[in-house]
Amino acid sequence: MSESACGGKPAWRKYLWTMCKFALAAGIVYYLISSHSDDFRRGLNNFNYYFLIPAAIAYFSHMLICGWRWYELAKMIGTPISLGEAVAVTMQGYFWSLVIPGGAIGGDVARVSIVASRMPKGDKAEGVLSIFMDRIVGMVALFVLTIVLVLVSLPQLMNMEINGSPLSYSFKLLCVLGLLGLSLGGIAAMLVLFFHRQLSRIGIVDRLMKWGDLRSHGMVTRGTAAFDLYARNWKMLSFLTVISIFFVHLMTVVAVIFLIYGLGFRGFSVMAVITAVTVGNIVGLLPFSISGIGPRDAVILILLRAGHVADEAAAVVPIIYSCLIVAFNLVGALFFIFDTGAKRALEAKR
Repeated sequence: MSESACGGKPAWRKYLWTMCKFALAAGIVYYLISSHSDDFRRGLNNFNYYFLIPAAIAYFSHMLICGWRWYELAKMIGTPISLGEAVAVTMQGYFWSLVIPGGAIGGDVARVSIVASRMPKGDKAEGVLSIFMDRIVGMVALFVLTIVLVLVSLPQLMNMEINGSPLSYSFKLLCVLGLLGLSLGGIAAMLVLFFHRQLSRIGIVDRLMKWGDLRSHGMVTRGTAAFDLYARNWKMLSFLTVISIFFVHLMTVVAVIFLIYGLGFRGFSVMAVITAVTVGNIVGLLPFSISGIGPRDAVILILLRAGHVADEAAAVVPIIYSCLIVAFNLVGALFFIFDTGAKRALEAKR
């Protein structure tokens, strides 16, 4: 039986899991289109495709900002990477999130492999940690935005229904509490890393850190030193978090708003769209989907309708938004094709 290179697991399991994710995405998308076929057909017929241009610009801009954010985080701890390299590797990460198990996290795994291969031997740990910190800043920004939106848009969240059938009050309340719990827990888990020195006073934690340091040839010590550098630059971290809220996460909302404009609708609640897209993007991070396709579309559709956005927009926009995401993720393949160093890194990993 063939074995995969990572972890020695049978390769067929990896392929089966990938096929299951494709089947899930296709099944949900088919259900959404078939159950809203009239609205979907009218929406496509009425859509002004020129609005794809500003939507694409808005979406692509958030990818560029992510590359710049990582560059700034790497620069803080002295990682030798240029802005062009940061953007190129970030774009490749978006592409690999389509094909590597784990969704967005799978893209980060590819980024780690590429960066580790091109960093000088003494800078590999810092390069990997900068990617980890980039993920932390982005997720904290998303969680902070989600907490605000849940509190502001509670009536919209409590108005959710599926195909005209209201969901039970207890289920909707559980969803709201789950979003708040996930966001608060995520922020706490990420911020606690900055208190590693206090945690190391706990005996078992100290022993685990020393064991990890021994097994990784000092990477734990270098990692904690890098966290100290980041902690001393807390103002810049806060600035990058705010930038991520407005120019990463909310730029995806701007893209969706242009798609709604393309259908000819005006006067809808912008806050309802922000809530629908942000919550949908959180669901899209779950590792059991292909770049969020399917689960994200369903959540955005449900929340757009709950926010009284026109039915045609609710039926069509999530599908076009997913097509936009996949298109730009595939653009990341071009950065991989012309990056021979990245190809060597991933081939060595396999």
